Amino acid sequence: MIRRAMAARRQMLDRPTRPALSVLRQRLERLPVWTAQAALLLLLVVSPWAFGGVRGEFQTWCFAPIMIGLLCWGIVLPLERKSKPALPLALVPMLLGLALGGLQLIPAGQTLRTFLSPQATEWRETLAPTDQPPTALPPGSRVASHTAPGQSRLPLSIDPAATRRQLALLAMAVAAFALGARFFRHRHPQLVLCLAVAINGAGIASLGIVQRISGNYSYLGASVKGGGSFGSYFNENNAAGYLSMCLACGLAVLYWLLARNRAPAGPMFADGIPLAAPAPSSRWAEYWSGVCHFIGNLGASTLGIWLVLGLLLAGVLCSMSRGGCLALAIATPLTLFAARRGKGIAGFYWSLAIAAVLSTCLVGWLGVARVIERRWATLLDLSGMVGDGRIGNWAESLRALGDYWLLGSGLGTYGYAYLPYQQRYNNAWHLHAENQYLEALMDGGFVGLVLLGAQLALLVLALRKLFRERAEAAGAGLVVGGMLLVLTQSLHAVVDFGLYLPANFLLFATVCGS
Repeated sequence: MIRRAMAARRQMLDRPTRPALSVLRQRLERLPVWTAQAALLLLLVVSPWAFGGVRGEFQTWCFAPIMIGLLCWGIVLPLERKSKPALPLALVPMLLGLALGGLQLIPAGQTLRTFLSPQATEWRETLAPTDQPPTALPPGSRVASHTAPGQSRLPLSIDPAATRRQLALLAMAVAAFALGARFFRHRHPQLVLCLAVAINGAGIASLGIVQRISGNYSYLGASVKGGGSFGSYFNENNAAGYLSMCLACGLAVLYWLLARNRAPAGPMFADGIPLAAPAPSSRWAEYWSGVCHFIGNLGASTLGIWLVLGLLLAGVLCSMSRGGCLALAIATPLTLFAARRGKGIAGFYWSLAIAAVLSTCLVGWLGVARVIERRWATLLDLSGMVGDGRIGNWAESLRALGDYWLLGSGLGTYGYAYLPYQQRYNNAWHLHAENQYLEALMDGGFVGLVLLGAQLALLVLALRKLFRERAEAAGAGLVVGGMLLVLTQSLHAVVDFGLYLPANFLLFATVCGS
């Protein structure tokens, strides 16, 4: 009897402590997940304000949040043995891209280099011959044997230092993609990610609009030339690409808000008493009922996301980026056409129309409509683009493809590879091709272009599959926003190089992984 009483008392004392210990254990297990999410969100929010991450010292610090995320992943990995989360298939082309960059840095013999990259071999033999006389060495040192020209083992890249730098940035993008797939795969983190990115982009757009009005383009002590900068970006085209991605994230949040407040399909009941009449039989009556329900459910969150979307759209227009505006104008109808079969999007098109009206009114009220009109008038001036701009540079680069057809000249070496083929006077040095597909073909050859195409194709297929499977509001909203994000960046990549900036490719990789 005494033992039974003591056992019963012990059970009574243990009952309140067991749930508390269980909750504490769950929170401790969630701590690495929250830390990784916070580190990655901090990186995505801060990087666009640091001039898009173009400076080398900031790129070095970018690896710290990435390493924190990977460390947290290693901590939670033993706890995921039961669930076994699978990484997306779209990660494979990115890993193969890393392998391609590593292959370009491996020293190869003269025969293999001549077959894979004949022009790089000729450059090295012409500009850096190996038959120079040896320099005087200290007594007792080992004298290296001479190697005849064309017989030394050298890497395929014409600039190994640039390739190593580009390879490091690509590794950062791969890590961001994997971390987005692991730590932002659920509804709540996805909504927090999209909302934070959209609000942050609205801040960048507001700064750029103020710069356009005041004419003062200095930022953080850096005096930026007014004609080609916007907000915290040195290049207006790169800023437009970033704002387009923020607009896509804001679109996902808007879709979720409207789908959450969608009207019920049938009559509502309370204690067996019908509270609402059945759906109206007339199509116009049903349409009017949907409009009334949309207006009646407007709240502070919906009005706030309208303001954010209006600022983002006005920022894209005020950036004066013709490529960014065209990409957004083409991608938006395609996205809306694909989203027409989504569930719970009552008022979705009305909301987009209202955001567009807000941005148009803002642009007109600020008095920059005439400036935008003059900027768009230069789009028809093909002589300027052929003589000094993108098209002339593309024509020169196409002549170099025969010499770098398979594995390219090396990642990050476009600014050096096209120069010997330039046949016109040009005061500008094109560090990038202003066309990411052409630059991928030049830097990585046919293999690099195939990997880039496979990456985009896998992203589109994944979005299509998720859109068919996810009827839940937040999931469908993220797919709609992701579709706009992928389309805008794929189209804008034809005339720009925005995804080479850390702020842009980190956001693109994280959202696509999510």
